[in-house]
This record gives sequence, C-alpha cells and structure tokens, in this order.
Amino acid sequence: RYRDWSTGSTFEYLGTIAAGGFGCALRVMARNRFLALKVCANNEEKKPSYDREVAMLSMLKNDRHPNIIAFGSAFKDRDQLCLSLELANMSLEVALRATNQLDTDSAKHIASGIARGISHLHRHQILHRDIKPENVLLTGRSSKHAIISDFGLSVSLKDQPMGTRTNMEAKGLVDQLMHRVIGMRLEINKVLEHSFFQTMESDQKSASSSSGSNSNKRTLEGATDHEHDAKKSRHGNDIENGGDSEEVFESVHISFSERLIGQGHSLQDIRGGPF
Repeated sequence: RYRDWSTGSTFEYLGTIAAGGFGCALRVMARNRFLALKVCANNEEKKPSYDREVAMLSMLKNDRHPNIIAFGSAFKDRDQLCLSLELANMSLEVALRATNQLDTDSAKHIASGIARGISHLHRHQILHRDIKPENVLLTGRSSKHAIISDFGLSVSLKDQPMGTRTNMEAKGLVDQLMHRVIGMRLEINKVLEHSFFQTMESDQKSASSSSGSNSNKRTLEGATDHEHDAKKSRHGNDIENGGDSEEVFESVHISFSERLIGQGHSLQDIRGGPF
C-alpha cells in the first residue's frame, strides 16, 4: 500500500506490471479506479529523471491529449518517489513480442497515434527523446490506441536559454547534408565553405596573427589540406636524409554533445476527476 500524504489518497497494490532500471511499474487501485503507479528510489541517480517526468507531464496538464499518458499525482512515500498514471493494457514492445508482427490496420492506428502524440508534444516545445516500443503503451478494447509514456529523458525548450537551442546556421547545414534529393545534398568539399564554419575560421586567423609572424612552429590544428600535405612531404624528406623533423603532428578529436534538463513538481487528476 502506498499513500499520498498530501491528498490522503491510498493506492492498493494489485501486482507488478514491469520492473527495470527506472524502478518498477505497479498495478494499483485508488478510490475504485485501476491505475498504474511508477515507483523508484529517492536517490541522486533516479531523482533527476523522476523530476523531469513530473515537470513535463505537469506542463501538459491543462491541455490533455488522448495520445499522451494521463498524469495523476506525484508524491513521496517511505523514501520512494511515486507517480500515479493512466493504466494501459500493454506496451507496444509486449504486443510485438507476442504477435511477431502487426497487421496493416493495427500498424496504421498505432503509428498515427504516436505521430499525433509527438506533434502535440512539439506544439508545447517538448522533446521526448526516447520514443521506442516499450515507451508506447496500448489501450482500448482492441489495444490499438497508442499513448506515449516515460518522460524521464524529455526536455522542454521553453526552459532552455537561447544558447542551448539549435543554431540556425547549424540547422541549415544539417538540412543541406540530409536533403531528401541526393543530388541536392551538400558535397563534402563544400561543407567547410558553409557559413556555419566561418566564425571558426575567422577565430583561427585571429589566433594565428596574434601568435606572431616570426614563429617557426605551430600545431597542425587548423591547417589546410595543402599545408598538411606540404608538412608531410617535408617530414618524409627529413627522415630520408637522416635528420630529425621539427614538425609535430597531432590528431584532434572533436565531439559535440547536448544535455538539457528540466525539473518541477505538480499534481494533476486523471481524466479531470479526483482519485
């Protein structure tokens, strides 16, 4: 039994739906209604994901959508974080494992529901970031109605400073690289000429000039292909002549990463009625 001490609601345990890295999902009853209760430990590892999920579902509370899981309440009981949610029949993952495939009619219903749910999230500037069969639940008499669940990795662009949003020049570059018409895609020899890289090139030129024109050594980072080939040639000649090359070649690894977070807390009744 779990109790939401802020509202006095009691959740009677009826069975375990699933267990995993997030914690466990339980089948419960509260005020004569069958619900799902998501439970996880209240620790540094689980709490950020729990907070993000509560924050995203709270943002959607005033605009309920049939393809987004209904949010009941968020509370803490016995040092466990609890989230009461709409109870579905099964996950899409379970359905696929059971049938091995979906008939065309079922696939259309489920896929359209997922698309409508994602569209609703995007209208609210929410990115789910973890759409997969186990996070798509099926409900309804025929288990064809899809609802999107598990917002532990989702983010809201409303909460992010402009600096963390997709740069328009970067977006333009990606759009050209992934153009649906192959012949219209940006060729690799034209990529570095894109405006996205112009700031980087001007920074390199500035750094080069500030280092002094009399410097005899510099790293390979930022050199053009022509300069690189010339240096390799000089290096090879030095070795053949028995001399020691003064040039130092370094490989530079550049990686891009994005980490966005959101947090919050709210209570929301499922289907507009109290538990």
